[in-house]
Amino acid sequence: AAFFGKAQSDQTFVDPIERLKPRHAQGVFSVLAPSTQIRATTGESLGPLIEPYFPRSARAFSGHINTPPSPDPSGYDAGVVNGRVVYLSHALFSLYREIGHVSIREYLLNALSLACGDDPTIQTNAPSSATVTLRTDVKTSDLLLQIVYAPRELRGSSLLGPIEVIDDLPTLAEVTLSIATPVQPASMVDLTTGSPVSFQYSKGRVHFAISNLQGARMIRLKMS
Repeated sequence: AAFFGKAQSDQTFVDPIERLKPRHAQGVFSVLAPSTQIRATTGESLGPLIEPYFPRSARAFSGHINTPPSPDPSGYDAGVVNGRVVYLSHALFSLYREIGHVSIREYLLNALSLACGDDPTIQTNAPSSATVTLRTDVKTSDLLLQIVYAPRELRGSSLLGPIEVIDDLPTLAEVTLSIATPVQPASMVDLTTGSPVSFQYSKGRVHFAISNLQGARMIRLKMS
């Protein structure tokens, strides 16, 4: 991609390709952050970048948080993909951490899926606030999967920022998981409860479920 510097506006719009469109914003959606100005050369465009109809200022003011998008694309791209490399024109990870925009999260997840392919190592129906970690036991070559679900609640703020606490540990009735592995595990055990875990192995993936998840569970996949 060719780089042309930073955009003058502190807010732009993105009209992503179909694969990257968030469910909550099927058309053009606003990104309240400045962008870089890039244009696809050897890669493929991920959709046009659109400037606001006019920049907000004391002279040209809009009562909304953003002005409408310009009817014409800016001539720059919102992102570029080349093989398994994806470049986005906004610092969206930082922006999502700051404002928690749901459409930005889905847009980022779709971009990561585009970069990593359609067969991710882990697939699950766990809530978005759950964390799933998969690592290898170097001593045994077994796989260790940990899933944590402990949603945080906003309980105030300080000079350092919001104060979040874990007030409750909701129970998830059933969490399904699918993990890509090169071979079928010999067995699986729930290290938290000591119970064996039933599973199915099909087309290079291990499929299983965890019942009554509260807090955290650790699953060992015995690979030999």
